[in-house]
Amino acid sequence: MHNYPKFSNQDYVLPNQADWQGRTDADETAARFFQIVQCKSIESFITSKPSTNKPIITLLGFACDEGVRRNQGRVGAAVAPHMLRQALANFPLHDKALSLDLIDLGDITCPSGDLEQSQHYLSEAVQWLLAKKAFPLILGGGHETAWGHYGGFKDKILSKNVAIINFDAHFDMRPTLPGDLGSSGTSFLQIAKDLQANQSAFNYYCLGIKQSSNTRALFECAKQWNVKYLTCDDMYAAPTAANQFIDNIIASHDVLYVSVCLDVFSSAYAPGVSAASPYGLAPWQVLPLLRRLGSSKKVIAFDVVELAPPFDHNNLTAKLGAQCIAEFLYFYESFNLA
Repeated sequence: MHNYPKFSNQDYVLPNQADWQGRTDADETAARFFQIVQCKSIESFITSKPSTNKPIITLLGFACDEGVRRNQGRVGAAVAPHMLRQALANFPLHDKALSLDLIDLGDITCPSGDLEQSQHYLSEAVQWLLAKKAFPLILGGGHETAWGHYGGFKDKILSKNVAIINFDAHFDMRPTLPGDLGSSGTSFLQIAKDLQANQSAFNYYCLGIKQSSNTRALFECAKQWNVKYLTCDDMYAAPTAANQFIDNIIASHDVLYVSVCLDVFSSAYAPGVSAASPYGLAPWQVLPLLRRLGSSKKVIAFDVVELAPPFDHNNLTAKLGAQCIAEFLYFYESFNLA
């Protein structure tokens, strides 16, 4: 990286302080997320010097649903980062979140349908954020977000014992489309093949997988790549199994990438997703696991994807996505990757 990323007005949208509004309590000046967020352009953040020694969390939107469109899903994820910010804004600050620098860097967009170019921009931005020792928290977007996100941190993890943890109803290991084009359903097979090409292990763990959401061929693909997973049925039948599953991952890996696909939840809790289903996980099955991961001191990157606001009801899904972020940050312990 010789020059910091520069985007046109079409490929990148500056952050908007108006997204960060909430209740102001008379006796507290820094009680909620909206009161600590700073809005900066990617360029100004990258070229500035850190003002404090606090852990820096950078929120970067990937306002894109081209991958969902290619995967024949319900489009709408392009407006998700905006709604996730608005939902997070009024959450109260607790625990570790009280001592964070929280920077909103705006959105990378995909106006022309050139998903691969937008993913490249996301990768480039994440590279720079990590170079500034900031933690990239990416607001998707469809799950095509994961391929772009991975591209930004892969050079730092190729020689490491890394685990990819995906809360999802789907494996998202579909073959790429003609012309080797990706979609929201291909990211983790793309990652697997890239790691293999770089002679690195693909340690992929999924929680919430549903038989009704994956074909037999996808289960066979997961078996071929030695994917470890807990199904939705597993997590209901043995409520404590997921705790041990996550603890084992934390204990056996040095670096973690965590992705939360909101369609892992039942549509009773998350109606506003590309692939809604009445059968899925409940928040109480996921949020404690995010707390465990946040406190592990091993997470290098985190994203929340697949919110589709046009199909949301009373912003329930946006609020649940924001709660996933807040719970992770309440327990976040920074990880210094050399």
